[in-house]
Amino acid sequence: METELTACFLFQQIFLGWAGDQPWMNVTKAYSVNLVLCGVTTLAMPMFILNYWLLAATVALFGLFFASCFSFTPPILVQLVLLEKFTTAYGLILLCQGIGNLLGPPLGGSYMFIA
Repeated sequence: METELTACFLFQQIFLGWAGDQPWMNVTKAYSVNLVLCGVTTLAMPMFILNYWLLAATVALFGLFFASCFSFTPPILVQLVLLEKFTTAYGLILLCQGIGNLLGPPLGGSYMFIA
């Protein structure tokens, strides 16, 4: 399933990078919709744990929706801060994402162990 996730993630990241530059694309709304759909696919995964094909499809959809986190973060950040402060702001966002990626899985695992 890692292959499906990576392939969908790569395809969608390239597509969203292109679509984000088009005048018809509202990057902020597309980012919000993709994050909500990413959460929906995450919540749906436990329901499909016994069926490989449904789980693989859900993982592929997760890869499609999760790509917006990487493709749309810089354009949204440029809208929020001045260009002179972009590198600092982007560095702080990457720092927070890194801390979340580092601490999230162990905390989630300990929560599941306790519950």
